[in-house]
Amino acid sequence: MALALATDRGRQDLPAIAQWSQSVERGGVSLGHWVGVVRAVADDARQHGDPAASLVEATARKKGKKGLFADLDQLVELRNKIRHGAGPRTRAELERSLGRIEPLMLSSLSGCAFLAHTRWVHTDRLQWMPDAGKFRVSGLALMGDRPDFATVSFDTAHPLADDQLYLIPPNDEPLPLSPFCLLSDCPTCLAPELYYPDRMTSSTALLKSLDRGHELDNDSVFKALREWSAP
Repeated sequence: MALALATDRGRQDLPAIAQWSQSVERGGVSLGHWVGVVRAVADDARQHGDPAASLVEATARKKGKKGLFADLDQLVELRNKIRHGAGPRTRAELERSLGRIEPLMLSSLSGCAFLAHTRWVHTDRLQWMPDAGKFRVSGLALMGDRPDFATVSFDTAHPLADDQLYLIPPNDEPLPLSPFCLLSDCPTCLAPELYYPDRMTSSTALLKSLDRGHELDNDSVFKALREWSAP
């Protein structure tokens, strides 16, 4: 979402986004890079008076240096320690670790609750309605990272592309999420999954699903990211 917002606002030159792009090309994006992008986009939008689909309000610092970023920073720190061999080795250590992680996860999820007030729609068909002077969009509403999709239809003044994923915030224009997030059938579990770019080879983009981490090669995302990152 943050990458799509920055691209829509012409702000993809932010240093954190450049670091994300380099990580994609050099073997994979870390959780810290993703958090860095969200922080940079939120701070930039805040400076320009842009609500950024409610991202600015959701990431505002609270009293006592608390807030969504404070929670995410601690989760990244814990994840890095575990990744480098500092994970719990005994039952007592595991319980203590869970006692620290659980409240951080719950607090982070609460901080992301603004996303529940947006719609993620995968478009299927766009039809011009001359009498209304608007476009009628038919598609699938996404509810969760591996959802049972609901068929939706709504009118908009904005022309949307077919077979694309959009974030539709309240009282704002639709935000295209491709090539940073897309819906595709998983070749492993044979079910529709949400995917994000993780890394690129010399010839294709390797995507990961949000739900199970299944990988998918995608040449169109590779081409789009190459064009997006070109100076």
